[in-house]
Amino acid sequence: MPIAFKDVDVARLEWTTQLENTNGQTSETFQLDRFQHTCNPYFKVSCTYSFIGDAVKNLAELHFTLVEQPLANGQLHSGGSNGSISNYRPRPRSIWVGFNDKSVPLIESADRSSGEWNNAEKLIVDVNHSGPGLNRSLQLTCLFYIEFRTFGLREANAVKHLAELFAKQTDCDVQFCFRESRLEIGGHVYVLASRSHVFAAAFQNETPDEMAGGQVFVEDNIEPNVFKEMLHYIYSGKTRTPLTEDTAKPLFLAATTYVISDLVKECADFLLRSINLKNAINLMIWAHLNAVGDVEEAALSYAARHGRKIVFQEDFEKLLRNYPELCLVTTRRMIDIISPLPRK
Repeated sequence: MPIAFKDVDVARLEWTTQLENTNGQTSETFQLDRFQHTCNPYFKVSCTYSFIGDAVKNLAELHFTLVEQPLANGQLHSGGSNGSISNYRPRPRSIWVGFNDKSVPLIESADRSSGEWNNAEKLIVDVNHSGPGLNRSLQLTCLFYIEFRTFGLREANAVKHLAELFAKQTDCDVQFCFRESRLEIGGHVYVLASRSHVFAAAFQNETPDEMAGGQVFVEDNIEPNVFKEMLHYIYSGKTRTPLTEDTAKPLFLAATTYVISDLVKECADFLLRSINLKNAINLMIWAHLNAVGDVEEAALSYAARHGRKIVFQEDFEKLLRNYPELCLVTTRRMIDIISPLPRK
């Protein structure tokens, strides 16, 4: 079925498709014709549906997936190493899907390089018949609202050149040193001081001998590879590689130390999206020890909701032995979910 576009503040996509009278999936690929001076993004939208069954209403549970389609030489590319999403193209900031006055957000995948968005909440709708009789196909019309991070080609080129200045270590006027490593990482005083008052203070407070040699020592608890990743983010607005739990945690702490607020938020958002059965306890412990309240609460809530599985893990035994107070809070939360106290 054709896809209709409405010109409003954000991209508004109206998608009409046919659902068969059995469980299945329907999909379509489209391109937004919205941006000048840059590449217009392609998306593949798909809907997986399963009917719940009702004699009067056609109730269906819908799961939507929206995937940014990679390009190779200007053409749609099926995948592989050359099919990664371009760094300098409009990227969605948030996506919502609506149907019959109900709307739910789509959540970006923890692996941002995949370009995939899914609805986390269940969406159960009453699908209208396209004609009489249960054997006829059902027509589904829904709306997608896509808010973009607007970024023109000229701005992208400016960021690219600034990033290359750091990557090639060109004209560096400060060298960052590590007390337990001989590695030095170059930077530019005015660039870094403009991004962080901690850097600005460090450049002012170094001894005359150190500044004469253009040297500044990095905090002892930050590893060289983590510090380099943070500097890359400052210069380019992105990390060199997609975040993982192992990289996001130390990068969060480094960014907190140097008050790089947008990187702090990006790492925290990634960790919040990454909570699962395997890492909930360890992530809760890490967040508790480092006073990362949002992540601790999210991991605690997840562990409590999945208590019947969590309590049999080795990680829960470690929590009981090493962090009894945190274990007590977790156990109480589990009990409250299983058997909540009656309200007075």
